[in-house]
Amino acid sequence: DEHWDAAAAAADHTAVHEIRKAIRQTFTIYRLFAPYFVQGSLLSYRRQWRRVMRRLGRSRDTAIFLASLAEQIAQVELGEDERADLMRLQEEWASKFAAANKELIRYLNRRKVARLREEYRHFLQDPGSSLFPPQAQAAPVRLVAPLMISQKLAVVRQDEPLVASGTVAELHQLRIHFKELRYTLRFFAPLLGLPVVFCLNVLEEIQNHLGWLNDARTGLELLSENGVSERASSWYLAQLQARADELQATFVPLWHKFNSREWRQNLGLALARM
Repeated sequence: DEHWDAAAAAADHTAVHEIRKAIRQTFTIYRLFAPYFVQGSLLSYRRQWRRVMRRLGRSRDTAIFLASLAEQIAQVELGEDERADLMRLQEEWASKFAAANKELIRYLNRRKVARLREEYRHFLQDPGSSLFPPQAQAAPVRLVAPLMISQKLAVVRQDEPLVASGTVAELHQLRIHFKELRYTLRFFAPLLGLPVVFCLNVLEEIQNHLGWLNDARTGLELLSENGVSERASSWYLAQLQARADELQATFVPLWHKFNSREWRQNLGLALARM
């Protein structure tokens, strides 16, 4: 909520990113606690926030694409013709970025989106007893939380075969599973003590790495939308592919850090506090 005004007024990049993160964390919480609500009662909010996510995504993806392109132009030694080609590519995508932001601002200021925001604020403050099944019973957190965390951990560890040989798309799915685990741990972190800090730090390192890989993947997709015939587009496509290959190849040590005895011991100590 604190970033909404900046996004709605000017499509501020940081605000857009923070809102997307908050919505993704909300989706994790939905999945965790859906069994404790009347079946389907959270589905409407999920659908509505997913539509908001799609609008935010185009702005954020284009911003990352342009930042990466600007970095390449600044760092790589280029001839005059190559630099001119890339500058034209940059101008073309800056125009697309401006159009995406204009559309996002218009969307976020729609009456129905403002109504969603207000209704959801009220839902968080007082969801109402009608959303809870009549037969629902209170479940002690000390019993429920370890089970939820263990389930998320199991999903991640099932992806181990992808670590060394998975495609970029498959590693993107692994990134989503890591996010689910990280957001679940963060939700229960106040109850887990200092040991969980180590676990979260490792997960954040992994998420950053896979996030950069995902940014390269998204850049490749954006460039390929209208074909890659121009010299500048082809050159930048090659740079993005090289970046994706490097990140893919250097992920294995991070997986070992997550799958280490030290990480598992800290998680065990954290869960033992419950």
